[in-house]
Amino acid sequence: MWTQWLRRGGSLTRALQTLGKVEVQVNFEGIVCRRAGDMRLRYEHMAARRSSYQRAGHGSPVWVRDITLTVGAVAVVAARSIVSARDSRASWKSLRTLAARPLGSLLYNDPAISRSRFAYASFPLAATPFVDREFVDDVNQCGRAWARVSEFRRGRAPLVLTEIFLPALWSMIDQKRHVIQATRSQGSHF
Repeated sequence: MWTQWLRRGGSLTRALQTLGKVEVQVNFEGIVCRRAGDMRLRYEHMAARRSSYQRAGHGSPVWVRDITLTVGAVAVVAARSIVSARDSRASWKSLRTLAARPLGSLLYNDPAISRSRFAYASFPLAATPFVDREFVDDVNQCGRAWARVSEFRRGRAPLVLTEIFLPALWSMIDQKRHVIQATRSQGSHF
């Protein structure tokens, strides 16, 4: 069941809304200069290796937006969007005005935007530099997480999106599946 979520195309926020009320918590937004360590995470490297983000030299300014998606106040996804600083003032300037709106409201309402295939990886949750630990419960701090990375393009301007599926999401999906199965079995007794 979890692989369906990991491979699901379209708006992840819209899919999460089937589980409950979704909120976007913006953890960081702004210009940063890439350093050599920025690509140390295998999952980001997998998707970004062919993108202009990867080809840009170290020290190149990029616009970064780190968020946490919560469902019913439970953190289920951490995400990072990266575009070149130049593109954040041109092709992707609307990224700077999203505030607490989901990125999907920008990406899926513009037919000029295309998306690459996903790259996937699993890794220790503690190895992620942009997961806000405040939103991850104590039980899952030492667990593993799955991530997917894809590249959106508006013209020649790429936006690299990394989405980390936090362990609480799988518990939430499993809970909902059990409720649906219980409801179906109760309905068959009548």
